[in-house]
Amino acid sequence: MSENHTTMDHDRLLNLSEKLHQIAERGADLLGGQIEALQRQHGVDDPRDLKRSLEELSNENRLLNVGIVGRVKAGKSSLLNALFFDGKAVLPKAATPMTAALTTLTYGERFTAEVEFFTEEDLAHIGSQAARYERELRDLSERVYLDLVRRTKERNQGGAGGHDTAALRGRADKEASVQLRSTPLYGVYDQAQRMKAVPLDLRAHLERETICAASPEELAGLLEEYVGAKGRFMPFTKTVHIQMPLDALRDIRVIDTPGTNDPVVSREERTVALLKTCDVVFIVSPAGSFLNGQDLELMGRITLKEGVQELVLVASQADQQLHGSEKRARLEDAIGVITGSLTSRAKTVLTGLGKSHGEVGHVFDSLLLSVKASLLYSSGICVSLSKNFEKPKCWGDDERNAWENLAESYPDYFCLDKPDLSKGSLALLANVAALDHAIAHVRLKKKGIAEKKISAYVNSKERSLRDMKAGLAESVRKQIDLVKTSDLAELKNQLKTLGSKAARLTREVDRTYQEALLTYRTHLRDGLRRESEKELGKFSETVTDAAHTYTEFETRKKYGFSNWFARQLWGGGKESVSVTKRSIMTSQVAAGIEAILEAIERLMKDAAAKAKFDMDRQLSRELMPVVDGVLEDDCEPDQVAQAIQAVVNACNVEDFSLHVDLPAELRAQGTLHGDVASGYQDKAVHFMAGLGGQVNRRIGSFIDALQNDLPESISGVFIKEMEEQIKGLEDQVSNASQTLHRLEQLQRQVRDVAF
Repeated sequence: MSENHTTMDHDRLLNLSEKLHQIAERGADLLGGQIEALQRQHGVDDPRDLKRSLEELSNENRLLNVGIVGRVKAGKSSLLNALFFDGKAVLPKAATPMTAALTTLTYGERFTAEVEFFTEEDLAHIGSQAARYERELRDLSERVYLDLVRRTKERNQGGAGGHDTAALRGRADKEASVQLRSTPLYGVYDQAQRMKAVPLDLRAHLERETICAASPEELAGLLEEYVGAKGRFMPFTKTVHIQMPLDALRDIRVIDTPGTNDPVVSREERTVALLKTCDVVFIVSPAGSFLNGQDLELMGRITLKEGVQELVLVASQADQQLHGSEKRARLEDAIGVITGSLTSRAKTVLTGLGKSHGEVGHVFDSLLLSVKASLLYSSGICVSLSKNFEKPKCWGDDERNAWENLAESYPDYFCLDKPDLSKGSLALLANVAALDHAIAHVRLKKKGIAEKKISAYVNSKERSLRDMKAGLAESVRKQIDLVKTSDLAELKNQLKTLGSKAARLTREVDRTYQEALLTYRTHLRDGLRRESEKELGKFSETVTDAAHTYTEFETRKKYGFSNWFARQLWGGGKESVSVTKRSIMTSQVAAGIEAILEAIERLMKDAAAKAKFDMDRQLSRELMPVVDGVLEDDCEPDQVAQAIQAVVNACNVEDFSLHVDLPAELRAQGTLHGDVASGYQDKAVHFMAGLGGQVNRRIGSFIDALQNDLPESISGVFIKEMEEQIKGLEDQVSNASQTLHRLEQLQRQVRDVAF
């Protein structure tokens, strides 16, 4: 479907909706509750709501969401600068995971950036986590110190003298610091120290701020204060939303994430929410250490937690791999060797990920089948060199070093005296065209999906309007027949009969309602528990996939005088010991638990909706013969059916909500090892063991709440509706000539609505 055709469909649909809406409004007093019943039955929206939904659907599917993720110093900023800013350093590089702000890039009429700072709640969290780091550092340092003392005493057994306490304390502090430096807690601690270094007068007035500039370069300079490694406000910057009037950003939103497992909970949650909207995610990994442990965890986390279905692997900093063992006489041959090595590595990794993440194995399968198309190399610095080729004096240290290495290793391809040849070689290494092609491919794919989605929505709403027209025409026809055939005396008799039989109607209608309500509650409880138990059983698979054991070899000193003597003379007296350790990918566990929670809530909402639908159907089916038995055909069947529909509509039930969140201690914390890994796994198992009880209690409270939400009696609604219909018809029959004229006019208007 072309864009023009889609727009025409929208206009036609809105026009039809408006016509039917106006007809329904004009006939509301003649048809009573039938109009609302028809709209509800066929899912017909108010024209304003329909227009808003179409606009939202078009806007939602117009914007291409591109995620950029990767570990710190993987070259994400350079990649973005190459793709959208011609290699200019608009986006500063982060020094640590904590100093990397969550950044979004979109099109705007001006060069602006909206900066969000950490809230008081964020700052309190950072402070408490930093204090926790200090406690764990002290505890670990004490354990290391005691171990050092013990080993020193064993080494000196039988000898004279004690030990140098200060020296051992210093050594213990250093070893403990090294061990904790790779944990997320260290990142929070480092951020807290950077915050303390900011003068108090600057900290006191940090609020949301909007920056305006006349060019990308000016905006980049202004942003240095907020996201640059030495920026005054950098430690407090949480998120930056950048808008620029650049064609490259039209109809696109780029989400540059702060890296894996952000220790600031609120920013991590925002990152996850944005990644869920992504149509494609570029995994950026340095070619020199392509797809390391952090990258593997990140890939599993994205596909499990965020549900992203399109991934592109980008081997960044490819220019650094052209030297040494990869060096070849021809540049093309060297690139071929590098891409071959990267492809082999990617196949090995993707095969392993497909096996360990069976529920999203198709994502990795598709990558494996098209690994050459889904694996791209790039070099952001080569883009910068090409753009500034005529101005080598403006090159920075990184650019100068890169050029010198390239010119030395491949003089036939990189020479300042041969600009066209050199720029072509730089473009080959930058590989921006391939990256642009990947984005264009996803955009085209999304466009096709979006057009199908919008077309399906338009067709669905058109069917609803067609059904509404048919139902409206039938209701008008029946009302005309009623007005023509009804007798005033008979209508008065119907009202009298309804009044005389009200007590019996109340008993029979409410008895049927209570029976349906009992069945509804029983089916609801059983259905909710059955769905929750299915999902809860999946947790053991999540932990099994995330937990691993591995063997490390440690060199230890052997005890005894002879071994001590051997160490002093030739470095002997040592032994290599294999140690089995446990590790757990916390992001995978956290993602798995959240997926289970989301699935439980979704399935239970569906189960609750089905149970309510079944109750409505049971009421409609069982009330008709009950009412007929009491009234003995003294009222019109259509009037009875409308009154029963009013009863069903009066039984409103709130949507089911689980109200269970992932505990803070189970949020993603990177890959943990040893006792810390075991502790995390124990907490996860404990939480899931208690989750079944939480879910059952929530089911119980939801069903108990139905007692308050649903009416105790529905007979009053039924009798009132019947009375209003009979009285309304009585008024219409009293003014039959005028009523029939209006109804027949309404009939013609409905007939004239053309599809």
